Amino acid sequence: HQEALNRFALKKFLELVFFLDIAKESRLIRHNPCLFCPDSQFKTSRDVLITFSKDYLSGEGDITKHLAYMGYTVNHKQTKLDEFDYAVTNIKSDLRCGLRLAKVAELVTGAVVSTNMRMPAVSRLQKVHNTDVALAVYKEGGLEVPKSITAKDIVDGHREKTLQLLWTIIFGQQLSALLDMKKLKEEIVHLKRSLAVRARMGDESAQAGQTWLASLANRSPGQGILAGECLELVMQWAQLVLAHYQVEVENWTVSWCDGRGLCLLVHHYQPGLLARSDIRDQTSLTHQASQQNLDDSLDFNYGSKEMDPACYEAYIENEKANFKLLFSKVNELGGVPILITPGDMSNTIPDEKVTATFIGYLAARLLDLSREIKAARTIQLAWRRFSAVRKEEMLKVKYISS
Repeated sequence: HQEALNRFALKKFLELVFFLDIAKESRLIRHNPCLFCPDSQFKTSRDVLITFSKDYLSGEGDITKHLAYMGYTVNHKQTKLDEFDYAVTNIKSDLRCGLRLAKVAELVTGAVVSTNMRMPAVSRLQKVHNTDVALAVYKEGGLEVPKSITAKDIVDGHREKTLQLLWTIIFGQQLSALLDMKKLKEEIVHLKRSLAVRARMGDESAQAGQTWLASLANRSPGQGILAGECLELVMQWAQLVLAHYQVEVENWTVSWCDGRGLCLLVHHYQPGLLARSDIRDQTSLTHQASQQNLDDSLDFNYGSKEMDPACYEAYIENEKANFKLLFSKVNELGGVPILITPGDMSNTIPDEKVTATFIGYLAARLLDLSREIKAARTIQLAWRRFSAVRKEEMLKVKYISS
């Protein structure tokens, strides 16, 4: 009985070592934890088997050679890189070695980059190499890393560029996974046609919006913190939608601070959910636009001395009402996290990263829902185009006869 029990225990031990070795080598667990404790005297699966054989299987010798004849081979070897503490306590200093950025790249893209890392990263050249490898993996994974960010900037502890890179990783990966770029481009083409048809039919708001977009195309591109094709397409999509209602959007900050633009995005795709008449147009933003051009500079302010205090308070209340309306309707839509508050948006310069994230979620949700009414919109657009052509022909006949 004891001999059978010993054979059974030996079999289970060998199966356990083999399973753990294969699981570790195939990265069965996504975050890939260490197999051995950092203070363990064993760092390889082979050492465990040899030590076990030496202590409990007398005369067996190197058991790994005998097991290899049966296809039983173990390969895992735990390195210093596996035991590296990836916790970040100081953004400015903890990312300078490049190892933590590389680890994030593995988790985000699924690529294996640890084999190219230099550990320990003591010299500046080693740190630059590690960071370069991490940035290359991000770019290969489809992330649009700004050209202004280099490995040397991160290694030198450039705080602003380090934060910009982190935001790019978070937002870029999230946005690319969230939005269907092909669908967004198709929607932009449809919006251009829709705006042109409405302008052709004599819609004054569409005509003004079309004129504004043409003037915007002639301007030099603005320099913002956020960049990349995804954000440019989302901004173009928002501008085209709001051009139907003669609302000008130039940036991710003050252009959205009164809630009108966000409400109109929802109204355009879900008019039955959010009526145009419920949106309040008299806001501090519209008053400011009538006084001067909007920009992101420090000169921008809401507190115009020429504005009557009572009117100013009424404008702020209208903005709060717009955001309250927006939040209630977005909650009915579902699938869009409420990342903004009236206090963060109204009567101040909003944070462009938070605003862009919220609008990205909103765009993805609205475009998903728009598939249900796309056929109706296509028929409606065709009818408007036909009606516009017919109207032009009637006018030509009228002028010729006169």
